[in-house]
Amino acid sequence: MNVKLLMLSTGQEVIARLEKESELAYVLSDVMVLSIVQTQGGPQVSMFPWMLGFPKGEIEVKKIDIVGKPLGELPKDLVDSYLRNTTGIVL
Repeated sequence: MNVKLLMLSTGQEVIARLEKESELAYVLSDVMVLSIVQTQGGPQVSMFPWMLGFPKGEIEVKKIDIVGKPLGELPKDLVDSYLRNTTGIVL
């Protein structure tokens, strides 16, 4: 499973499964937005669907709309949290 973390030109940080890649775009599925929420225990990362009206399925994101992406592996705890949120599987 190829999970990607992308910073969009809108300032949103999204995590998703990469389904396909072309020269101009990524096709992503289960796209979630990362957000910081304040809790009594301090700030925590929260995830919610990027398109609330279309939380599952494939979405095309143009590469021109991406301002950054990590080089290398994503932290295991982030990927595990993403999988728990999108599949219900606890690793």
